[in-house]
Amino acid sequence: METASETIDFSSRITMKVKNRGASKTKFSLLRCLLLLPGLLCVATGIIADSRDLADQGQRAFQNGDFSQAAIDWQKAVDSFRSQGNTNAEILTSVSLASAYQSIGQQRRAVQALEDALGRAETTGDRSRVTWVKSKLGAALIMTLEAERADSLLRESLEAARADKDSKVCGGHS
Repeated sequence: METASETIDFSSRITMKVKNRGASKTKFSLLRCLLLLPGLLCVATGIIADSRDLADQGQRAFQNGDFSQAAIDWQKAVDSFRSQGNTNAEILTSVSLASAYQSIGQQRRAVQALEDALGRAETTGDRSRVTWVKSKLGAALIMTLEAERADSLLRESLEAARADKDSKVCGGHS
């Protein structure tokens, strides 16, 4: 059997050596893959949009006083951001989720959401984000009467914020 070389244009040149007998099957498979690619991109874009929509829905529910619905929407958004590997959005949404839990009196769940967010923040290496989440967790621990741990986290986050001159955490007091 002879080998033939075919060139197919699609944004750049793709050259394949195929056997004459399988050339039509290869063309068909390549064409099928190229046709599926836009669909896969649309699905991926839709997932990202869905995550952001869920986060926005949670924010609207929270602003309207529907804290339980906010928690549901934000939990779905957290899960979605996590599956996408969007760690920053996952952390931010987890902090919002903790606020919703606190608003409905579920202090333990709020602490758990913030502990998860802290773990994720520590993997990013973003010291400012870690400091911010620690300050939120420290404040939440006060509500669970874990004063020693709260004090430790709040002092640690305040010292880090002062060292970094981060006025968001230390309230502009240096």
